[in-house]
Amino acid sequence: MKRKIISMEGGFLTFMVVALLYIFLGSIFQLANLVMGLFLSQILFLILVPWVVVKYKKYDMKLSFGVERAKRSVYWRVILIMILTYPLASMLSAFFSSLMDGIIPMPDLSIPLPKTFPEYLRSLFFFAIVPGVCEEWIFRGFLYRAMDGVKIRARIVFLAALFALFHLNPHNVVGPFILGLVIGFIRYRTGSIYPAMVAHATNNGIAMTIAYALRDMTDTVEDANLTLENMQISGIQIFFVIAITCILIFALYSMLRNFPRYNRKRTIVDAPSTRGKVMMGVAFLLVTIGFSFAVYALMYGNPL
Repeated sequence: MKRKIISMEGGFLTFMVVALLYIFLGSIFQLANLVMGLFLSQILFLILVPWVVVKYKKYDMKLSFGVERAKRSVYWRVILIMILTYPLASMLSAFFSSLMDGIIPMPDLSIPLPKTFPEYLRSLFFFAIVPGVCEEWIFRGFLYRAMDGVKIRARIVFLAALFALFHLNPHNVVGPFILGLVIGFIRYRTGSIYPAMVAHATNNGIAMTIAYALRDMTDTVEDANLTLENMQISGIQIFFVIAITCILIFALYSMLRNFPRYNRKRTIVDAPSTRGKVMMGVAFLLVTIGFSFAVYALMYGNPL
């Protein structure tokens, strides 16, 4: 009987090819032009490569990427969840980054800040919509389905960790990991890649909107985040921040717990093979090595 989806070993072998292309060729594109380099890297490597593999092997395209229609009522829930997730992920990410400051320098990954409204719309497209579509296509689409035989909790956590390391930024690990957990849960409950893409794009869109709002105070998106982090606050303000954080956590937990189960899909394969598990480990090791190299370059001043 012909397989409907790619095997786990095939999925992670494809991912390793994508990762190498994205890191090495993508960096060349981005050095030439940051915005267009990111755009081309994500379209060519994150979207096109896995699509070609699925097409060439004649797997079921809809099943392989989770391309299924989701109910319209899902999307307002997803957007609200991300509005609650963003401040929590940002605060925890900022806290972790502050701990890393004395050990690993902050990388220079400055995304240009939109100064005008047309530039803001352009930044939403290139830094919110495009990453939201492309990164989810391969992580919560292609790899999520390739890991079909893995228990759902392990699958969500593993892909969230891989997603965080894939950013190759030691100061930006916690945020993507939390984002990956929430989006993975949304992908599972909806059975579709589309809500995951909307969630990711919403998260990035909030970041760009905040950066645009602070355009007169900073020059880059990263500086906008630092401006918020470095604001002096009193003890009573800290108390309110903690209280608001607790409220956000409770609200987010309640929304996730009560998120309807729309997924109709089932496990396509029974269990991952030994080769699949090995390939999954090798892929994770490859990304970890790339992440470690990024840390080394930041600590010792060697260019990536």
